[in-house]
Amino acid sequence: MLDSSLRTFPETIAVRPASPPILWPPANAPTVRIVSVDAVDSPADPTAPLATSADIAIQNNDPVEIILETRNFPIEGVVEVRVAAKFGNYSWQRATNVSGNQTLATWRVTTALTKGFTTLQARATAP
Repeated sequence: MLDSSLRTFPETIAVRPASPPILWPPANAPTVRIVSVDAVDSPADPTAPLATSADIAIQNNDPVEIILETRNFPIEGVVEVRVAAKFGNYSWQRATNVSGNQTLATWRVTTALTKGFTTLQARATAP
């Protein structure tokens, strides 16, 4: 029986893993990543410390541009960013395809971030 009171953070989509599960996807597996926020490059391996430092420090009250990259992903798909304040609500922001093709594409989201720590999570859903 499924426990409907169970909540996962960040939100996930319930999808059964392959049988057997794939622990190390092949090099040509679909991927999505955040490239930059407000023209500041994302680290190759973000840690999201959310304590005394941040992966990317933004000193801006204006809306920021979040650039994403997909590889081996159809441009007809949906790319989103989950924007979640450390202490507060979250929202999903849908990205717009800027350029590219299924092999490599660039996407953009423009949104305002709340003051304090905010986490960003990219998600891509194929059609």
